[in-house]
Amino acid sequence: MDNNVNYTLVGAFVIVLISAVIISIIWLSSGLSFQQDKMYMVYVDESVTGLAADSPVEFNGVNVGRVKMVSLSKKDPHLVEVILSVRKETPITQGTLATLNSRGLTGITYMALKDKGTNLAALPLFPDQRYPIIKSSPSFLLRLDTEFQRLNKSLSDVSAAMTKLLDDENLHSVKLVLTNLKDFTQILQAQNNQIKTLIANASSSSEQLPEMMKSGNKAIQTLHSQTLPAATRTMVNLDRASQNLTMLSDEVKQNPSVLLRGIKPQLGPGEN
Repeated sequence: MDNNVNYTLVGAFVIVLISAVIISIIWLSSGLSFQQDKMYMVYVDESVTGLAADSPVEFNGVNVGRVKMVSLSKKDPHLVEVILSVRKETPITQGTLATLNSRGLTGITYMALKDKGTNLAALPLFPDQRYPIIKSSPSFLLRLDTEFQRLNKSLSDVSAAMTKLLDDENLHSVKLVLTNLKDFTQILQAQNNQIKTLIANASSSSEQLPEMMKSGNKAIQTLHSQTLPAATRTMVNLDRASQNLTMLSDEVKQNPSVLLRGIKPQLGPGEN
């Protein structure tokens, strides 16, 4: 009786142990855990190449969950629905943004979450939604592609403008402007040479100025010593002659016969 009881207990223990091992293997292989997760939805309007189920979900670089499912949106085929399984304690708010990202050289694609801190309110769940929706932002590759497209468009616009600018008529105008500029430069150069010549002449004249001042001083001395005394004597003689003419004119007015007899006429025979 005791042997039968011992075999029964041992068999039951072995069955329970094997069942526990099998359940553990199934639990671990299915990814089940005792950790409580919360489901979120992200709509992505770009290519999600490399993103698949079980891809990591990171919040500020910390692994907080996994991608549960990736599928096209039934409402809008341009959008991709990404369902995230994130730890319940992860601080996801209305300011949280989801961005598709790649990890370095390995090229592993994952969903990166980052909170801008602009709105700390919890994400609402509306009646027509399966899960709360986290807003998405363009990935680095999408932003880079957008900037390249803008740069390409700008270069095309510049090329078109240059082609329009360098047509035959404008080229002729530019050539005419360059020709006029060359002529103007030659005129300025000729005027510059004339100015240099005038400056040289002025410098030469300034060197001759002391000699001219010496000659002027000699002329002034000659004028004082010779010319002015002679001129003074001439003026005195002219003044005397003028006085004599005045006296003669007065005498003629009083006695016109003076013109025939003179001022002191000689008396004839028998005249007193």
